[in-house]
Amino acid sequence: MSTGHAPTPQQCLQLIETARSELRTIGNPAYLCAVVDADGVCDILPLVFSSAGPAIDHGCRASRDLSDGQRAVLVARQADASRLTFRVLCPSTMRTLHLLREALVEDESALADAWC
Repeated sequence: MSTGHAPTPQQCLQLIETARSELRTIGNPAYLCAVVDADGVCDILPLVFSSAGPAIDHGCRASRDLSDGQRAVLVARQADASRLTFRVLCPSTMRTLHLLREALVEDESALADAWC
């Protein structure tokens, strides 16, 4: 069973950055399971899911096989017309441990115009 503490905000950001490209390939929404150890090392498990149910099951199964100090989490990606949302979740409760929202930009010139 998972006995680690919740990942720190910095660990959550590292998880999101590590998982970003894998989550993008599956579509919208997308979920994957990761393991964070006591030292903050993040290990992304190899399966990516397009729905929450199988991802939750996979995360709960992964939690049972962890050693002390490790914790399984889910990383979820959801995009809409103007925003990209990443969540780091507890697989057994689906409680949000970290939330990151990013604005979607059509191209770099639109981003430059937004700052002027």
